Amino acid sequence: MERLVNKKIYIFRHGQTDWNIMGKLQGQSGVGLNIQGEKQAQELKSILQLLNIDKYFVSPLQRALQTARILEINYEIDDRIKEISFGIYEGYSLAMIEQRNPGILKRREKNKWYYKFDASCESYEDIYLRTRNFIREKIINAVEDTIGIIAHETVNKALIGNILQLDQRTIMEIKHPNDVTYLCNKMTLNHRFYVQNAKWNKGYIKNA
Repeated sequence: MERLVNKKIYIFRHGQTDWNIMGKLQGQSGVGLNIQGEKQAQELKSILQLLNIDKYFVSPLQRALQTARILEINYEIDDRIKEISFGIYEGYSLAMIEQRNPGILKRREKNKWYYKFDASCESYEDIYLRTRNFIREKIINAVEDTIGIIAHETVNKALIGNILQLDQRTIMEIKHPNDVTYLCNKMTLNHRFYVQNAKWNKGYIKNA
């Protein structure tokens, strides 16, 4: 990933949805933004021009596309940055999955990086590999130096992990709230921003 040294990569998460509030696994379901999510996107739009982003890539899922449209940006859709699939369990909370399959969450914790709830789901490893492929094809080869990606919490963890070459545990521990933006490159590692009162506020991934 050495050719990423001179690139700035801003990683955005879509605005809030009702399923976020309810703790339901959204995965690749077509869930739209709620009122708060639309507000978060509008707040981001108010300062987006400060970032001077040359190129945007956006997940094909509804909540990411809706966020991009509120931002009024030109973008390219890429299927490899859609959220992790939870298969038949999309729309379930973790508690509901445990109720249906007693002990499944403990089994998951023992091997979380590779674990799938069932064959219809993806693992962290699956997401890590497809985002690595996306970065190699689209980001490293991009003529633009400042790039924005609008996607989802789990896939964003994998993107950050690939760009910064983080270990598995660190990747899984990253938190990405709906109103937070990460800036990742080889020159300024681990920067974390959020919008408040139309201003950027800075923190760090490990303090998330």
